[in-house]
Amino acid sequence: MHRLILFFILFTLGTTAVVSQTSDSQKREMERYKEKLEEEKENFIQELVDSLEVDDFQKHIIKQKLYSYFDAKQELYEARLESYVLQEQLAELDRTHFADLKDICSEETIQKVQDAVQHPQEQIKKNKKNKRKRKKADN
Repeated sequence: MHRLILFFILFTLGTTAVVSQTSDSQKREMERYKEKLEEEKENFIQELVDSLEVDDFQKHIIKQKLYSYFDAKQELYEARLESYVLQEQLAELDRTHFADLKDICSEETIQKVQDAVQHPQEQIKKNKKNKRKRKKADN
């Protein structure tokens, strides 16, 4: 009987340690993933802003709008809304978030920004091609 109780106590302690280690490793992995995403977001925004033909003031404002756009988008995803509600909210965000840039930027610039955030993979491919062209031209 004592052996059985001792076994259950040791088993419980052993599984608690394993669960705790798994939880810690999951947290560390999640943190690394979030850091990587944040770094990719930083690079994406910087490359996008650098590719625009606007002055420094406009670049600064566009950069702020991009950060607030991605923050708002993240909040929508974290809200865990119903699928159709989420899609409606995202469409509304895409349609309205950059509207106040019309006062300081051309319609063409705003369209480039909207296209880049709606199709980020295409923007990343364009930036890679441009980097390759610049490297070839420099050599």
